Amino acid sequence: MLSYRRFSSQSVSRRVAGRLAAALPLVLLSAALGCSDDSESPLAPPETASRSGIEAAATASATWQPRADYPTDLYNAVSAAYTNPSTLKSTLYVIGGALKLGGPAGSQTDAVRAYNVSANTWSLKAKLPTVLEQANQAVELNGKIYVAGGFSRFRDTKRNVWRLSESKALYVYDVATNSWTRKADMPQPGIHGVAAAYNGLIYVATQCFDASCGAFANGVVWRYNPNTDRWVLETRVPNGETWRPAGGIIGGKLYVVDDANGATDIYDVTTKLWTTGPQRPFRRCEGTSTTFQAKVYLTNCANDDGSDESMLVLDPKASTWTKLPAAPAEQRGAQATLARIGLNGVNRLELVGGAKPGNNWQYTP
Repeated sequence: MLSYRRFSSQSVSRRVAGRLAAALPLVLLSAALGCSDDSESPLAPPETASRSGIEAAATASATWQPRADYPTDLYNAVSAAYTNPSTLKSTLYVIGGALKLGGPAGSQTDAVRAYNVSANTWSLKAKLPTVLEQANQAVELNGKIYVAGGFSRFRDTKRNVWRLSESKALYVYDVATNSWTRKADMPQPGIHGVAAAYNGLIYVATQCFDASCGAFANGVVWRYNPNTDRWVLETRVPNGETWRPAGGIIGGKLYVVDDANGATDIYDVTTKLWTTGPQRPFRRCEGTSTTFQAKVYLTNCANDDGSDESMLVLDPKASTWTKLPAAPAEQRGAQATLARIGLNGVNRLELVGGAKPGNNWQYTP
């Protein structure tokens, strides 16, 4: 268990003092979705927004458009989208998080809200069994959403305060029944990892920050089988610690991009072999990530002085990184979650998190 310190992407120095020191960013769909990019979801048509200051920001960055705000301020949540196979309409599920940036452990939430992409509306869903933030990426698989690890909390009765506690629990949300079930725990706790599904299995590249984990937990990739409810050690990342990794699975290959040093490691889940991908361009990339249209998208990247803010895109075929317009100013450094969504065959990304107004943006490629 950890004594409380809020891990913020802005306050993190990229290493851990005694296995800790930082936290993470936004909800990308990975949001936080960590899905395989072998199957894409469609998306809702753009809608006209009429919010004064936010509208100007959208005009300045034409590929980003404001959507209905998440009902509260939100940081360090995870998210995953489910597309109804009959209607092809997507719903984005935003799970857990904290209500204050850099706030106490008591600001963590168990809230789950669903964003109806076509209607541009939010609704409450069944709460998480516990408060949770900075979990590994949420993964949608066969109508269920898997959320493993992250930070929960415990009550320090001596000082009468909440303190962070690293979790290894796996919770599964059933979209059809609007209910949560706890499944087999991860072998060890871990936070802010890359998680993705491929061929019915879930892969999680993460790191344990609890001192009790020891060196064994560095650079671990776990594999979970939903049919047997069992975890196994799949492999280890050659780069080592998998510090706040970005990435996902594309074409049966797991992409793990280390936040601290920008190394890109690629794991073929079939051959069980690692290869090295192109180095990420910026030293500072404290955003959220997902796979989208057979590429890895990573928000909130910049030079050390904060200049040249961009969203980075890794193209595995070309083995290159390219820059796209950064998320709107309201989202940069807001510790949001990024997700892949769709409606009627049109693909988008949804970025949710930060302070309202302006904490829900949609990206059109």
